[in-house]
Amino acid sequence: MGRPTAGKSQSNQKPMSYSFNVVYEDEAIFVLNKSANFHSVSISGSSNSVADDLLSKWPELKDACKNPKDAGLINRLDYATSGILIGAKSKAWHQKLTQMGKKGLIKKDYLAVLEGQLKVQQKVCNYIGSPYRRSKKVKVYKKEPPKGRALLSNTLFEPVTLSSRYALTVCAITIFQGRRHQIRAHSSFLGFPLLGDELYGSRENLPLSLSDKFRFPPFLLHAARVSLPYPKQTETTCFNAPLPEYFASFLKSTTKSPQD
Repeated sequence: MGRPTAGKSQSNQKPMSYSFNVVYEDEAIFVLNKSANFHSVSISGSSNSVADDLLSKWPELKDACKNPKDAGLINRLDYATSGILIGAKSKAWHQKLTQMGKKGLIKKDYLAVLEGQLKVQQKVCNYIGSPYRRSKKVKVYKKEPPKGRALLSNTLFEPVTLSSRYALTVCAITIFQGRRHQIRAHSSFLGFPLLGDELYGSRENLPLSLSDKFRFPPFLLHAARVSLPYPKQTETTCFNAPLPEYFASFLKSTTKSPQD
C-alpha cells in the first residue's frame, strides 16, 4: 500500500480480526482501529491485547521499540475506549513519532458521551498525574505539584448534541498530548464525567436494554481521528476510525441537536 495523500483521511477498512482492524499501513507506520474491551498492551492478569495480536500478525514488530511487548505502538487507549492507535515498524520511526507527540504535533479528536448537559465549549488546562505508583486513577492539579509527578495537559470540549430523553451530552474532544486517563479525568473535573465511568464519578449507567448490555463497554469514548505531519513535516495527514455500530445506534436513539 502506498503513502496516504496529505490532508485526506484514510478509510480503507479490512474486516475486523483480532482486537483491531487496519486503517493504513506502509513501510514505516501502521494505523489501527481498536475495538473496545481490549487492552492496548499486555498487563498483568489480562487476556490478549492489541499488542499481542500485532505480534501474532507481524512478529518483526518486537524490534520496533524499546519494549518488545509494545509491538511498536506509540499511543495507548483504555480498555473500554475504541478508535485510532498508531505504531511504527522501526525504532527510527518510533522515535520520530514519539517526538511528534512530545512536541504537540499529533492532534487527536474523540467522541464521547458525558453525564449531564454541557451546553458551551470548555477548555481545561492543568496538570494530571498519579498520586502514587500503580494508582488506578489519576488526579487533576490546578498547579504543578512540588513532587513533579504530574504533566501539563490541555483538553478542549465541544458539545455536539444533547439527549432528547436523558441528561447526557455527546461531545467532541480534542487533545494534543495525551496523558493517562486525560479525557476521563478532565471531563470529571468539569463536572461532566463520561456516562458510566464510575471510577471518575459517574452516578449513572448507559441507558441500555438487557439485550444490549453485552455489546457495550462501561462508557462510550472513541478516538475518531488523528492528524499528524506525515510523511513530511510540511504535510498533514488525517486518519479516521468510524464509530462502532453500537455507538452510532446509541446516539441515534438517545440524542438531538442543541438547537432543536
